[in-house]
Amino acid sequence: MTEADYAAAKLMVLTSTRDFCTLFESIPNPDISPRAPRTSFYGPVPRTPREMYDHTNSTTAYYMAAFGIPFENMPDLYANRLQALAEIEEREELLTGKVCTAPDGERWTLRKLLRRFLWHDRIHARAMWRMAAPLWGSGEAWKENLLLSRFAAPTSAGILFTMLAALSLKKSWIYKKIQVLAIFDDLDTILLMIPLQILMIGLKWQMFAIIAIVVVLLAAGWRWQARWNVRQDWKTILGLAVVVCALTQAVYIATAKLYGPENSIHIEVLLPAFVVGMLMKHKHIDTPAEQRVSTGISFLFMLLVGLSMPLVTGAPADTAAAASVTGSQPMMPWGTLLLHVVAVSVLSNLGKLVPLFFYRDRKVSERLALSIGMFTRGEVGAGVIFIALGYSLGGPALIISVLTLVLNLILTGGFVVWVKKLALRSYTPEPEA
Repeated sequence: MTEADYAAAKLMVLTSTRDFCTLFESIPNPDISPRAPRTSFYGPVPRTPREMYDHTNSTTAYYMAAFGIPFENMPDLYANRLQALAEIEEREELLTGKVCTAPDGERWTLRKLLRRFLWHDRIHARAMWRMAAPLWGSGEAWKENLLLSRFAAPTSAGILFTMLAALSLKKSWIYKKIQVLAIFDDLDTILLMIPLQILMIGLKWQMFAIIAIVVVLLAAGWRWQARWNVRQDWKTILGLAVVVCALTQAVYIATAKLYGPENSIHIEVLLPAFVVGMLMKHKHIDTPAEQRVSTGISFLFMLLVGLSMPLVTGAPADTAAAASVTGSQPMMPWGTLLLHVVAVSVLSNLGKLVPLFFYRDRKVSERLALSIGMFTRGEVGAGVIFIALGYSLGGPALIISVLTLVLNLILTGGFVVWVKKLALRSYTPEPEA
């Protein structure tokens, strides 16, 4: 075997090993298998993807023993293969085609070893692929990721309105249009969360109870919109928030006690809180004390969401996370995670550029400012992630969602400056209706 032949074969083996590891890491739950246990003359046949991975990795020490090289397997298949080839390369006689006899009498050469690595990868990769294909397209994975991905949809209306008002743009077209779009952005998220939560619950009687409650709440909000004349300082708002949380939690506790935790009715606070806001007659109170309290409450909420996050590295922190498809996935390397964060951030913000292609009677700078203003995200997106945690969703998908939200919050200042420049460039007050 020439040096060039060995280099080419080594590259093929390492490429195969890397692809094998990538396939294994992409499987949502590598510890389940539809196959019944069986044995062959070699012993128990690997059934799950993890068993196949461990088996493929463990054979390395067996192959090395055929060359008389003591070897202890490493947990990572790729690192294990690299170490094995490094041990081989230290023995020049093996590179020249020396034939070795294993303890069981089988004859081995370096060329045969490299072929066996490739053969083992191919056999088990095919079996792993056939087993994993239904998991990639499973309904469980789809509904979990649909629920989790909703974090990217809502716009932070509070940040937007405060920003534009501070720029004295309350009478501009951008301010009036963005009021409508941002509110419907949040409403769309809240309403779509209902069928997604129904999917998570399944066809149970609780589904019909939740639908009935949602219909009643929306009907009440529509019928008595802006009719409730109530003071809207921070004390009243905080008191109403406590009442809404207490009522939703009381429904959960009561039904859990009557029917068990698995059959309880869990109404998320997003929709009831939104309906309360619909009922209230708008009275804007903008004092320094109100701003400080509002900022403090937002900070506390985001802090609590952050404290509820699972571990960013390693396996899922608890068995509850492993109960979901997303929670059972192994954690990605940091580089891959950050690449996904950038990709999700770019794609989600590209979707917010839709207004750029409408409102053709306005200047491009106005339409672009409107679109960039929709980039801002805040409490509603964090609330969606918090709801996802309640369903034991986790794994890389959750971490990517959290980091994407954090990155967007960090970039909010830049979005504000960008919108300011574009808005002031084309600002003309809208005539009063």
